[in-house]
Amino acid sequence: FALASDPLNELADGSYDVIPNAELVMDVIHTSMTGFDNYFLSGQMTLENHPNPFTQSTTFSYNIPVNGTVTLEIHDLTGNLVKAVVEEVEQHAGYYQVVLQNGTLQPGVYMARLKLDNNNDLLMKTIKIISR
Repeated sequence: FALASDPLNELADGSYDVIPNAELVMDVIHTSMTGFDNYFLSGQMTLENHPNPFTQSTTFSYNIPVNGTVTLEIHDLTGNLVKAVVEEVEQHAGYYQVVLQNGTLQPGVYMARLKLDNNNDLLMKTIKIISR
């Protein structure tokens, strides 16, 4: 994430007064995992994408610890579904990769949500992705 060197780019306070010598700092993008009865599964379900941020395409890599129905969706920051990358597909436990071609995402921050339903547990893993 970067601001282009341009005299029109400046940071201001709540009164719209320019803050001299201001620096913009961004925290590391974190991931989170939620689910029910996942005490034996925590840490085994993974989701990541590279590159991130991306322009043309990004590759999602994920690992699921048990067989089940998998859904991988892209949501905007308000929670609205933007794109389904993997739609309710039965998959065996293992490692998978899928490429998202960026033909529909406007530049911005999105949430990628991986859901695994194996009839006993519903696990979800969410990461932030950045399209530019």
